Amino acid sequence: WEEKSKKNFLEVIEKATRIDHNKFVQAEKSLLEGAKEKDI
Repeated sequence: WEEKSKKNFLEVIEKATRIDHNKFVQAEKSLLEGAKEKDI
């Protein structure tokens, strides 16, 4: 039982970090696009 709950816990963390990473990447892209617009 402990092994199974540990695995589920890791999967939940993995999903959460993946979502955070995607948000971070999107924020970075929008920042870069904003910087490009300022250069014009």
